[in-house]
Amino acid sequence: MAETQEIISRILELSWLNLDHEQTKYKIGGLLLNLGFTVTFEYPTKQSATKNGYIDLVAQDNQTGFLIGVEIDRATPKYKSVEKLKRLNPNLALMVLRSSRIPIDRVIAKLNYFYSPFVVLSLSDNKVVFSGINFIH
Repeated sequence: MAETQEIISRILELSWLNLDHEQTKYKIGGLLLNLGFTVTFEYPTKQSATKNGYIDLVAQDNQTGFLIGVEIDRATPKYKSVEKLKRLNPNLALMVLRSSRIPIDRVIAKLNYFYSPFVVLSLSDNKVVFSGINFIH
């Protein structure tokens, strides 16, 4: 299985120019498939106690059970995106942002009390914006 740092590096190496939400989702899914993960697009989950939702994609290594949840948003993670990933409780949560204007203070505020390891990626800048994993700080 690919290491977390390798997964992030491989995502940031790709070109993301002019891709919409769906194209971005399938490109990340294809990369994770090539790394040996089983990928499910629009993974059903609870968005809240009373409302259903879908995570953009969930990838799992069948040998180790390592679980990755991916939500794709524009400039900041949406509240519902964070909540869906919290409920999934993956080994790694990737919040992928497509905008070049990312208000980092708003991103950090939305990730309070997020207990799974997470990484926020900016595809327009090809960099890690914020991380809850020690090796990136």
